[in-house]
Amino acid sequence: MHPGFIDLHYHATTYLISKLIDDTPVPTGDAGPWVAENYGRFRAMEDEDQYASCILTGLDMLKNGFTMFMDPGTIDEPDVMAEV
Repeated sequence: MHPGFIDLHYHATTYLISKLIDDTPVPTGDAGPWVAENYGRFRAMEDEDQYASCILTGLDMLKNGFTMFMDPGTIDEPDVMAEV
């Protein structure tokens, strides 16, 4: 058995959010306002939302050949990700 790809910096909490925002190109230059407008409004995720986002992250990554990922600390409740 061979390991697949490993992503050591993947924001699992924003996976679900990324499916809900407009898929327009990020403006060149300072992306801060674009990020705040598109991601900031979804920051108040409940445990169930984070759970669903982590499951979808894992399934999508497995589908694309990743066998491991690590969230860099953006999940609010680490126990939710550990359960997934």
